[in-house]
Amino acid sequence: QPSPGNYLNDRAESAMKAAVETIVEGIDNGVFPAHPGDPSSWGDGPPSYENCKFCEYDRVCPKSRSRLWDVKKGSDPSLDNYRKLAEDDQ
Repeated sequence: QPSPGNYLNDRAESAMKAAVETIVEGIDNGVFPAHPGDPSSWGDGPPSYENCKFCEYDRVCPKSRSRLWDVKKGSDPSLDNYRKLAEDDQ
């Protein structure tokens, strides 16, 4: 994360706009699978995933969510941009 003196507002705004456009593109195409992220745990809670940390549905999601992401992320070409964004694969 850049320090306040090195923060480039235009660059950050452009990146945010591109991220939102990518997410909206997936929703418009009807493809928006859950991306749990890397395995993570916090506090005394059970192991989970980094993107599930604050989700109120974490407890009801399938334990195989990481495997489901691996299967779904390549299932539709319209997910390519979202996959790159979600996996930070520039």
